Amino acid sequence: MSVIYSVNGTTFHGVVSNWTAETVGRNYNNVVRYSPLMTNTWALSVMSKTDFLLLQAMQEETITELKTTTYGTRNSQATYTDVIQMGAVNGTARGHRVENVSVTFRVEI
Repeated sequence: MSVIYSVNGTTFHGVVSNWTAETVGRNYNNVVRYSPLMTNTWALSVMSKTDFLLLQAMQEETITELKTTTYGTRNSQATYTDVIQMGAVNGTARGHRVENVSVTFRVEI
């Protein structure tokens, strides 16, 4: 099964997704405590400038739906509706395309 990557119904191709747990500190015996929030980072080697600008514009919107990989399994599809924040959209413009694109989402799991 191929994974579909989309934000608010807009699909993006060539995404590599990675999940990172957010820590909130350590308890009394030095065991790491984790937040119910996780960070999902998308990396794209290249995308059109139009898609890049569309992603940047979405930073101002409420993210109602994020389709990406599940946080436990890379090859499985999941839809998240509790997206707390869309982080910065970064990339290097090269003519009509943008290279080395990255975008982060904070998701409540």
